Amino acid sequence: MATITEAKLLEKQGYFVDACKIYEKFGDKESLKKYEGINIKLLEFFVRMKKESDYEKFKRWLYRWS
Repeated sequence: MATITEAKLLEKQGYFVDACKIYEKFGDKESLKKYEGINIKLLEFFVRMKKESDYEKFKRWLYRWS
């Protein structure tokens, strides 16, 4: 079972999406406040991109919003 302490460690290591999921699970609104306005699903996709097709999807998304 994940804990808030684990979430803080993940956040320090740059695993923001995983940390946010734990914060949400525990209803830790104070820790989530700094991520307000960030689309967590998009951030998760961006962080986990590995294939060329992922980069192409992301470029298309950016183009639509530019």
